[in-house]
Amino acid sequence: MNAKPEWCPHADCGFLAGWQLICGGRLPAPVQHEEDFNTHRICFKLPMEIFDLQVNRSDCWLIGRVLDKLREQ
Repeated sequence: MNAKPEWCPHADCGFLAGWQLICGGRLPAPVQHEEDFNTHRICFKLPMEIFDLQVNRSDCWLIGRVLDKLREQ
């Protein structure tokens, strides 16, 4: 969980956390998205590709709420 996965294609990503088929880190520079800026990325290693999801703090909070509900069930 403390090392950047070998499968990660983003050499410029500021790796923060990862585990097996998921990792997350800081984007090298904020990317404008609607009226906010994405500052981080979450990547999922899928069978045929790596799915790169760029997120901001609001996205992370909302994803966390969904995961909290799933953990409660």
